Amino acid sequence: MTEPTPRRHMGRKRRQYIFTMHCIADDVAPCCICGELIHRTNDRWIIEHLRALGLLGEDSDGNCAPAHYLCGIAKTAREARTIAKAKRQAKALAKGKTAPASPAESKPGFWKPDNAFWDWRKRRYVFVRRDR
Repeated sequence: MTEPTPRRHMGRKRRQYIFTMHCIADDVAPCCICGELIHRTNDRWIIEHLRALGLLGEDSDGNCAPAHYLCGIAKTAREARTIAKAKRQAKALAKGKTAPASPAESKPGFWKPDNAFWDWRKRRYVFVRRDR
């Protein structure tokens, strides 16, 4: 199973360096999620990975950007489902399971034979003989 990228320490110097890389004016940088401006000292902000580490994004300064705290929390919550799905797929692949051969095999529920059709007047399935 492919492991997510290991996370490096996000120290104060690295955090300030990444913010400075994205500055467009003195102590002002755009949020990487919503695009609104972040003031270094007045706003609450975090460093967000543009491609999540759980989705095999790299932990480099080029993959990081400043984001508002609330924008970052919302993005992380949205990506949690995608990361969980990727982990399930990797686990199934490691076990040797393959994708279903046909769409009918992948859908749970009612299976209808080929020689049946829905009769709206009788409100049930009717089977048609093809041997004649």
